[in-house]
Amino acid sequence: MRALLWSAAVVCGGWLVTVLGYTLVGAAATAAAVAPSDGTVTVRETVTTADVLSVLAVLLLVALAVWPGAAVAAIRARLGPRAAAAVGAAGPVLAVAMTLAVFVSNGGGAGVGAAHAAAALLGCAAGIAAGRTAKRG
Repeated sequence: MRALLWSAAVVCGGWLVTVLGYTLVGAAATAAAVAPSDGTVTVRETVTTADVLSVLAVLLLVALAVWPGAAVAAIRARLGPRAAAAVGAAGPVLAVAMTLAVFVSNGGGAGVGAAHAAAALLGCAAGIAAGRTAKRG
C-alpha cells in the first residue's frame, strides 16, 4: 500500500509541476510577443528564438520534474530502478501529452509539437538518469 500511495503522489506531483511550468512558459511567451500595431494577424513560417527557448524550457522542466519523482519513487516507495523511472516519468509525460493534444487540436504546428515531444523525451531521459543516483534509505 505504501508503494502505491507514494507512486500515486509522485505521478500527480510530476503532472502538476509540469502543467504549472507549461503555464509559466506560455505566459512568458505571451508577454514577450509583440502584437502588430495595425491589429492584423500574421502567420509565420519560420522558427523564432522564442520557439527554441520554449522547447529548451520544456526539456529542462520535464527533467526537473522527473528527477525528484524518480528519486522519491526509489526511496519512499522502495521501487526498483525501472519501476521508479516509470513512475517518475509518468506524470510529466502525461502533462506534456495533454498539452500537445490541446495545442495540435487548436491548429498548432506539427513541427513545434514534435519538437516539444522530443524535448520531453530527452528531459525524461535526463531526469531518470539523475534520479538513479538517489540513495535508498
